[in-house]
Amino acid sequence: MSSRELADEGIADLRVGDLVQLIAGDSVAPGAGAAGAVALALAAACAGKAVSMSLKHTADPHLGTAAACLEELVSEALAAADADVGAFLEWMRDKSADAREQLIESEERLARLIEGLSATVRDVERYVQPNMLGDLAAARALAQAAKTIQRTNEQEAQKAQTDR
Repeated sequence: MSSRELADEGIADLRVGDLVQLIAGDSVAPGAGAAGAVALALAAACAGKAVSMSLKHTADPHLGTAAACLEELVSEALAAADADVGAFLEWMRDKSADAREQLIESEERLARLIEGLSATVRDVERYVQPNMLGDLAAARALAQAAKTIQRTNEQEAQKAQTDR
């Protein structure tokens, strides 16, 4: 599958093995930005698992609200992966100020999603069943990986903006 075909299909529709091959391949995109967004989607999914399993033991409204929020975060993170691919391909095509701005906006969007996930995890931790804390630890670790990638990519995009 090529980057162009990916733009038509979307990252959420790929098998994991296919996504890994695309990231490892010689195409310009997807790359680290998409990987970071997918890591964020996995982080939200792990937090969602902790919340949904805890809801089997209690009907706490904090958990119910968090479950809906986390489900939305998964979708938004996967959409952010697609947006990153599109923005990066556009930047590689013409290196215009508009393309750089779109790339920066893509990174800022991902930063907001990461912060939203982190806040949700902090809010629900005390309501999650003790045997599900490993899923929250996975969520935190994956979110931190996504944040590291996002910060690096945003710094690179900002530098590219000032280099021209």
